[in-house]
Amino acid sequence: MKKTISLLLAAALTLTLLLPGQSVRAEEAMKASPWALAELERAWAAGVFPEEIDPYRDDCTREMIRAEFAAVTVRLYELLGGKLHQSSSFQQLHPHPFTDIDNYDYDIREAYGLGFVNGVDKERFDPNGPLTREQAAAMLGRVCEKLYGTLPEAEATTFEDDGEIDRYAKAAVAHLARNGVVGGVGNNAFAPKKSLTVQEAVVMALRMLETKSWLLPEPSPSPAESVEPEATPAPEESPAPEASPTPEESPDPEGSQAPGETTAPEIGEE
Repeated sequence: MKKTISLLLAAALTLTLLLPGQSVRAEEAMKASPWALAELERAWAAGVFPEEIDPYRDDCTREMIRAEFAAVTVRLYELLGGKLHQSSSFQQLHPHPFTDIDNYDYDIREAYGLGFVNGVDKERFDPNGPLTREQAAAMLGRVCEKLYGTLPEAEATTFEDDGEIDRYAKAAVAHLARNGVVGGVGNNAFAPKKSLTVQEAVVMALRMLETKSWLLPEPSPSPAESVEPEATPAPEESPAPEASPTPEESPDPEGSQAPGETTAPEIGEE
């Protein structure tokens, strides 16, 4: 009987270790900054953290590395309803060009196969390299595109240091910033080359998870707005000269376009 109880306790402990993110350990304090604690607890409960990081044991103020955030993108994708690839062997899972990862770097290979990550050059992923703010935004943007469709193109963002944001990340930064997933570091600067800490990166992913209702890209109204508001008043303007309202009808189409114009600048800002 005692042996059976011991086996059951061991199994329960194993499940606890294998399933991080199932419950908040109220008796323990996370190793994180006060501003991040509430969101990190929700991220832990939701299962956003990669298996390699336990915020109750690991320092969340340290830099996050690229391999860890690749794992975050895979978890986030699955939490948002995406389907992961299945394979009987790691060798059959997503061929890749990287010489600095091995066959058992599952999350990197899965993230690469799903299109969330790229290498720092043609042959290196740099798994232990620091994660920059624009890299994280680009990876999250690709998760969004995989689930919901192409993001709106963006010639520029609203950040003062927009010129420092690389082209590959600009649309993602603009879209995520507009919807509250990423923000600036002060003085309206995005600091695209700045490294992210674990807590900053996980909070970004959590905000994307919690605000998933907006993730469907919104640029489709743009073409309709440019055509419909002008096309609809056109037939009305021809009878207008027959009646006294003629002078009022010329302002009316402009007035009817006003709601559309509030949307167009938002799309343009991306």
